[in-house]
Amino acid sequence: MGTLHFNYKNPQKKILYFTIVVVFLFMSIGYSVLTSDLSINGRVMVSGYKEPILAMNSSSKTAVFNGTLDKSKIEKIEFKNSKVVPDNVIDSWDASANKDYSVVAYTLDEDSNDLYELYIIGKGGVKANPNSSYAFYGFSNLHSIDFGDNYDTSEVTNMYVMFYGCSELDNLNLDKFDTSKTVNMGGMFYNCSNLTYLDISGFNTSAVTNMQTMFYNCKLLSRLDLNNFDTSKVDNMQSMFNGCSNLTELIISNFKTGNVTTMRSMFYNCKLLNRLDLNNFDTSRVANMQSMFSGCSNLAELIISNFKTSNVTTMLEMFYNCTNLTNLDLSSFITSNVVSMESMFNGCMNLQNLNLSNFAFDNVTEKTNMFTLSYTPMNITVKDNIAKEFILDINSSANVIIKEV
Repeated sequence: MGTLHFNYKNPQKKILYFTIVVVFLFMSIGYSVLTSDLSINGRVMVSGYKEPILAMNSSSKTAVFNGTLDKSKIEKIEFKNSKVVPDNVIDSWDASANKDYSVVAYTLDEDSNDLYELYIIGKGGVKANPNSSYAFYGFSNLHSIDFGDNYDTSEVTNMYVMFYGCSELDNLNLDKFDTSKTVNMGGMFYNCSNLTYLDISGFNTSAVTNMQTMFYNCKLLSRLDLNNFDTSKVDNMQSMFNGCSNLTELIISNFKTGNVTTMRSMFYNCKLLNRLDLNNFDTSRVANMQSMFSGCSNLAELIISNFKTSNVTTMLEMFYNCTNLTNLDLSSFITSNVVSMESMFNGCMNLQNLNLSNFAFDNVTEKTNMFTLSYTPMNITVKDNIAKEFILDINSSANVIIKEV
């Protein structure tokens, strides 16, 4: 390395050279501090000079925010405003999106049960990745997540399958979630089968377009209040409540569904729901109603008399095994584009009065088992003799009535 010589005969140049050297050294040391992997006793520490954005996660069983760890070994996750990693950690790693140590994760086994507590820390807390799909996917032994004030979701656009498969979570506090920019909530709580309570009344869903399988198999939830949900941009509600078999109260009276194109299996196997009033639903764009209420075996009152179905092509198993229904008014249904009515009322063994007064069967090619296992003598209202013949060909024991004009 060459030697730097100063020209002492020129004081101005001397000062300039000295200034350059000092600035160079300061920048070198500063840059090293800002970008190096900080450590305490060999453990990484948080760099507080970068925005603490959490790394993306994946569906892999061993991918944990840049780290490699069996997800089934994690029993608790906590987010903290901290820069310090304890000395007694089992492991620690850079969990930041930019790999700059602005977010650090570390594990402990505080109760010595061979399951770990995962702590995720950053200066001022942690910012959720804008793409938070799969964020907590597959943590099958996770019992609690403590977000506190240390998990900022204000920039998140994707929450697809965010908590998918967290089958041991019984409570989830999402009070501080800012979802104002979120577009995708598909499968968000999919198979959170141990959740008994979920308060998401603070969710802003005005930008969301996908709610497919959002609460799929949340089978211990008994009440769900979604009256605050703005669903005006949602186009997919397929299987949204599928498998919510313990749900007795579902509050969705403010749903705006004018953009929804599929409601397939939306309430499938919600077998404890006793009443559903969906007269606020705009179904004018819906094409698929297959199995929409299939398995709702306790449903005694279903109010869908305002349904517009002119774009629907399949009603296969739509009311399959709705064993408690005695009256069903489908007089608003326009079925001119429906191809499949197979097993539509199969298993509705107590259905006594069925109003099909605007049904057209011209394009129906699949009608097998349409009324199979319908034991009670049924009064069916239709619009004309053609419709009457169609029904009697399938259900010869029905009392078919042509509506009065």
